[in-house]
Amino acid sequence: MVGQAASTRAIAALNAAIIRDERVDCCMAPIADGVTLARKR
Repeated sequence: MVGQAASTRAIAALNAAIIRDERVDCCMAPIADGVTLARKR
């Protein structure tokens, strides 16, 4: 992630945390730059 803005790294870290969290289902919607949707299981 060299050369990426801090906000880009923060979003990537959040998405990674959501994917690892077994309490939620998630998906990416192809809206604008992408929207992460997370739903409580």
